[in-house]
Amino acid sequence: MKKHVLAASIVAALATPAMAQQVTVFGVVDMGLMTTSNDVSGVSTKTSNIGAGQSTSRIGFRGEEDLGGGLKALFQIELGLQDLSQQDANVPANNGNAAATATVNANRDSWIGVQSSTLGRFTVGRQYGANFRTWLALDPFGSPNTGSYTDGVRPIATAASDTYTVRLDNIIEWQPVMPKGWFARVQAGQTNADISNLDLKVMGEVVGAGVQYDSGPLRIAGSWLQINSGTEARDAVAAAAGVVGTSAIAAGTKTERQEYMFGLSYDLGAAKLSVIAQDTEITNGVTNAVTSGNKHTQIGVSVPMGALTLGAAMVRGSIEGAAGAKTNDSDGSMIGGTYALSKRTNFYGYVGTGERKTVAGVRTQYEALSLGLRHQF
Repeated sequence: MKKHVLAASIVAALATPAMAQQVTVFGVVDMGLMTTSNDVSGVSTKTSNIGAGQSTSRIGFRGEEDLGGGLKALFQIELGLQDLSQQDANVPANNGNAAATATVNANRDSWIGVQSSTLGRFTVGRQYGANFRTWLALDPFGSPNTGSYTDGVRPIATAASDTYTVRLDNIIEWQPVMPKGWFARVQAGQTNADISNLDLKVMGEVVGAGVQYDSGPLRIAGSWLQINSGTEARDAVAAAAGVVGTSAIAAGTKTERQEYMFGLSYDLGAAKLSVIAQDTEITNGVTNAVTSGNKHTQIGVSVPMGALTLGAAMVRGSIEGAAGAKTNDSDGSMIGGTYALSKRTNFYGYVGTGERKTVAGVRTQYEALSLGLRHQF
C-alpha cells in the first residue's frame, strides 16, 4: 500500500510542472500560383511562380506558464518558411530564373514576456509595429501577399519610404489592462553599436503607440510610430587608418521617420465597410528637411456568404520627395475572396491592379493574380 502511495506521489510531482506550462505548435502552409506584371512606359515584365499568395508559410511555438499571484510567463518563436516548392537546389525556381532551396528564417514575431492581471502584458523581442496592427484590424483582406506589395492595395512608395513598418527588432511592448472594448499598446526600443576604430556610435531608436476601440459593429483604431536612425561622430578620426585624433570626419547623420495611421470599420451584417488613412514622412534629423514621404487612403468592403467571403478595396494617394514636393500619384484596387473548406483550410483568389504616375507623366502599371490553398494548424 505504501509503495502505491509513494508511486502516486512521484507521478503527481513530475506531472505538476507539465500541467503548469502549456506549449502550442502553430503555423501556416500556403501554396498557390502567383503572377505579376509591370508595365513602365510600354515596356512590360511578367513573372510567374509557385508561392504563398494569401500569407507567408510559417511554423511557430507559443507557450505560457502560470507563475501564481496573477502572473504568467509568455513566449513565442515564429519562423518564416520560404520556397516550399523548391526542395532541390538543382531545380530552377520561378520558371527558370534563379535556383532556390527551401529556407527557414527567424524573421517573424519572436519574443518573451510576462503578463499581470493588474498591470498588463510586457513583451521583449521582434514584434509587429503598431501601425501594422492597425492595418490588420481594419483591412478587409488582412494584408494578403498578392496585390498588397505591387501597388494594388498597399502601394509601395520607394524602397526607402514604404507606407508603414511591419516588424521591429529589439522592441519592448506594453499592453496595459484596459476597460471593456478598449485595447492599447506602447512600444519602445533602442539599438546602439559602438565602432571603436572609427569612434562612431550607430543609433537606432523606436517609440510608438496604438489604441483600438470596439463597440458592437463599430471599430476605431489609430497608431503612431517614430523611428530614428543614424550615426554620431564623437571624436576626430583618421578616415583611412582609424587613428583617433589625427584628422576630422563628418559629424554624423540622423534620419527621422514618422508614421501615422487611423481608420474605422462598421459591420452591417451583410457587409463590413472600412476606411484607413496613412501618412509617412521621412526627414533629415540634422537639417530637419523633408526627404521623402507618402500619404494614402483606402476604402474597403468584405461580404460574408456562408463559406465564401468576398472582398474589395480601392486606394488613392501621393508620394513625396525632397521638401515634401509631390513626385507621384498612386492608386490601386483589389478584389478577391476565400472559400472555407473547414475552420483551418481554405481556397483563395486575388486580383490586384495599380498605377503610379510621376509629375512628368511617366506611368508605371502593375497587375497581380494569385490562386491557391492555405492551411492553418
